[in-house]
Amino acid sequence: MLVFGAVLVGLGLVAVFGLEGEHLGMSPGLLGGILIVLGGLSFVAGVARRLLRRTPAGRVVGGVAEYRRDAVGNPWERFRAIPALIREVRAGRYTVVTKRQLLLWAAAVVYIVSPIDVIPDFIPVAGQADDAGVLIALLSSMFGESGRYLSWRRTKP
Repeated sequence: MLVFGAVLVGLGLVAVFGLEGEHLGMSPGLLGGILIVLGGLSFVAGVARRLLRRTPAGRVVGGVAEYRRDAVGNPWERFRAIPALIREVRAGRYTVVTKRQLLLWAAAVVYIVSPIDVIPDFIPVAGQADDAGVLIALLSSMFGESGRYLSWRRTKP
């Protein structure tokens, strides 16, 4: 989210200072302003997310050690581990990922495939950027958690 926000702010600045005349049916100032605001919000959300998720390695939550720094597995292994991760969370055997987190993942998938968006897709750039931001956040969260799950599963007796 941090990189995505920074890119949007950069594009907004380019639009404000580098474009002349109307583009995409909007003045450069309006288009740039929209991009800067969206980028700023995304950047702030990314910083908040990182600060809230910062925990020491090995902290115990619900009797299960968190493996924040010990994520393992290549992208394909992590992808294949996601269904098992969801089953373990639903069964209550893996408590590092909460059921609330699973609901957030499901909500993100619904948002991505739904035609109803916070920023309608007919607004150029910004309309697709919100879907891309949610997709990036979803994939980074799922792949990070599945790597930690693989670490937990490999150390489980």
